Amino acid sequence: MGGLFDIAFVRERIITEGSDAVLSCTVEFARRTTGRVVAMPTAEMFTAAGDLLIAGQVYFADPTRLPSAIDEG
Repeated sequence: MGGLFDIAFVRERIITEGSDAVLSCTVEFARRTTGRVVAMPTAEMFTAAGDLLIAGQVYFADPTRLPSAIDEG
């Protein structure tokens, strides 16, 4: 998907507890060929061990909106 879009992250909040962190942000997907932008509220959960990221999960608020950015119709 990265080849179709320029992606920007707008950080809103980070919550940490021990080795876990939750990032609340808006991800902006800008279609390279049309300039159409879809902004998606997103939550990302991370777990670290020492200085290494060992797990991460991404949750998009409404992933069904991404096809509208892909469609150049």
